[in-house]
Amino acid sequence: MAAICVGIGSAGMVQASKLPFTHGITPAIVWGFSQTVGTVAVTGNPVTAAVPNNPVLIAIVAMILGNLFGYLSEAWGKAMTTSTVATARE
Repeated sequence: MAAICVGIGSAGMVQASKLPFTHGITPAIVWGFSQTVGTVAVTGNPVTAAVPNNPVLIAIVAMILGNLFGYLSEAWGKAMTTSTVATARE
């Protein structure tokens, strides 16, 4: 039953992306939807749960932290591979 509901929800989101004001955001919609559904499935809490255990809040915080760690990882990787010593020719 859950798979059918996810399929219907995904189909609705894809159809909604054909509207002028939502054109081009289908991947973001599906990603957010999948994160929320996954968090509900893992925690077993409804989307109306109290704030500390709310699956929507958990998904939002996880996405923000994931983006932050991804950014920091990229910045650290660039810092580790970029030479800051300039060589001057005499």
